[in-house]
Amino acid sequence: HRTKSSGIQSLKNFLYFAQHGKLYMTAETGLPADSPFEENVAAKLEALGYIVRKQVGSKGFYIDLAIVDAENPGRYLLGIECDGAAYHSARSARDRDRLRQQGLEAIGWKIFRVWSTDWFRNPERELNRVVAAIEKAKTAAAIDDQAAADAMKDAPPALTREAVAATEETAPVYETAVLPDEIRAQEFHLSPIGK
Repeated sequence: HRTKSSGIQSLKNFLYFAQHGKLYMTAETGLPADSPFEENVAAKLEALGYIVRKQVGSKGFYIDLAIVDAENPGRYLLGIECDGAAYHSARSARDRDRLRQQGLEAIGWKIFRVWSTDWFRNPERELNRVVAAIEKAKTAAAIDDQAAADAMKDAPPALTREAVAATEETAPVYETAVLPDEIRAQEFHLSPIGK
């Protein structure tokens, strides 16, 4: 059951970060592609058997196309940025070219950019470039998975119990306080101290 509560979603993101050391802030929006160019790229990749999601991300950092890892469906292999509507709506060239990609890579994405002019001039060459990037990302993910599995196998147990020698209690035995007759009937915290 998916929740729409932002508090629950924030907790899930925190727990994911605590477990894996990276932020998980991506969500499939279900929105259509921003441009016919993105639809064209997605259709070509889907025809080759890749699972493609459109407009994946969160609050302003939507990735045009995301390639799902077929062996691990909860993971994306590669984010593909096209120079579509999101690209043209950025405030400056620096925002759309460098800062946006840095922000996405900082939260764990591998980004590949496809330019519409190159795609329309030579779609076969550009499709081959995209496929090569996907396969490279797939290989890198497999290597990372193997390294993580090896690290878990070779890692010593996280918790070790130390033997604690039993010690005899040296704390004084509790004594019941005996109050003077003049304050015994009053609330103790209302009586002055030292009299």
